Amino acid sequence: MPNMKPSDLVNDIANLDNLMLAWRKVEGEMSRLDDWCDIMEFYAYKFMLKDNLIDLHQRLIDGRYEMQLIRPLPFPKGTDSEGNKRVRQFFHVAIEDQLVWIAYCNVVAQYMSPL
Repeated sequence: MPNMKPSDLVNDIANLDNLMLAWRKVEGEMSRLDDWCDIMEFYAYKFMLKDNLIDLHQRLIDGRYEMQLIRPLPFPKGTDSEGNKRVRQFFHVAIEDQLVWIAYCNVVAQYMSPL
């Protein structure tokens, strides 16, 4: 990112158009998701989407945004050959954190050249 100050990067990530684009990508992934997700968290965020994006924008600009802890969750994987239940490693990442990660990638991807 040639000649870009950290504040420019934050402003680009926090741009409301970029956050809306990131939300659309999160929403698209949720419609295709075959893993578990917290559907109540997703719809609660969507229900207040405009207010949530404005609040997120301000917290990013002010430096008050903090990621939530990633929580390990059990994910059933069927049984083994002896009939014992198996569990796959799985983690819950908050919807808003996913949104910020995608918003970041939207900005950084502009500066990446294809191999």
